[in-house]
Amino acid sequence: MKRVLLFFSFLLCGFILQAQKVGLVLSGGGAKGMTHIGIIRALEENNIPIDYITGTSMGAIIGSLYAMGYSPDDMEALLRSPDFKRWYSGKVEPKYEYYFKKNRPSPEFFNIRFAFRDSLHIKPQILPTSMVNPIQMNLVFVELFARATAACGGNFNKLFVPFRCIASDVYNKKPLVLSKGDLGDAVRASMSFPFVFKPIEIDST
Repeated sequence: MKRVLLFFSFLLCGFILQAQKVGLVLSGGGAKGMTHIGIIRALEENNIPIDYITGTSMGAIIGSLYAMGYSPDDMEALLRSPDFKRWYSGKVEPKYEYYFKKNRPSPEFFNIRFAFRDSLHIKPQILPTSMVNPIQMNLVFVELFARATAACGGNFNKLFVPFRCIASDVYNKKPLVLSKGDLGDAVRASMSFPFVFKPIEIDST
C-alpha cells in the first residue's frame, strides 16, 4: 500500500512540474541588449523552455526577435552589426537620402506647426521632437517585422513564443500592454523615449 501511495505521489509531482510555465521579462536599457541575449542562451543551454516573453524598450527588441524565432547567435550578430548601430544613430542610408532629407522648394521664411490633440490644447512645435532621426529605424522595422506580423495575423500569441510588448500612453499617463497589431509598431512604441526617439501613435493613443 505504501508503495502504491509513493508511486502516485511521484506521479502527482511530475504533473505539477510539467504544469509550471516559464515567463521571461526583459527590461529596458540599451546596454542590456547583450545581457538579455546571454540570459536566453543560458536558459536554452540548461534546457529551460521559455513559454512566454515580455519586454520593454531594448527588452522589447530582444523579446520580439526571440518570439519571431531568432536564436541567441542570430540576435547577437544583429546587435553587433554596423546596420544596427546606424539604425540607432538615426543616420539615413544614402539610397534614402534624396527622398527624406531633400528640402522641398518653398517661399516661406520659417514655419510653426501646431498639433491639435483636442479643442482645448494647442501645442506649438518649433524645436525637433527627437534627437534621433526616426526615418531609418521606421523603414528597417517595417522590413524586419512585417513577415512575422503577417505570419501571426497580428496576434502575438501566435508567434514562435507568445509575446507581450510594454509601452506608455503619454497622454493618459498609463502603461500599455500590446498583444496584437503590427509587431514593428509595438516595438517602436516601446522604444519611444522623450526627446530621444519620437513617440508614435497606435490606435489613436
